[in-house]
Amino acid sequence: MRFLVNYGSLSLLPTLYLMTPESMHHSLNEASIAFFESSMVVDMKRRTVTLPKICDTFGLDFGEDSLGVLRHLLRYLN
Repeated sequence: MRFLVNYGSLSLLPTLYLMTPESMHHSLNEASIAFFESSMVVDMKRRTVTLPKICDTFGLDFGEDSLGVLRHLLRYLN
């Protein structure tokens, strides 16, 4: 949820999410998908995935290890 706060940095997504109590769940999911799709790098040739820094900083929020983090993030990818 930290990546939803847009404080004007050029590195952030150019989208603002306006939420109401009724739309909060949908908006959070939409923002999560946009964030992780734009910040993850998958290199099929090297068989590597580079995760955004937020996954390192708040790693335990996403999983106990690298595989757990990837499993958690799969729900935010189309």
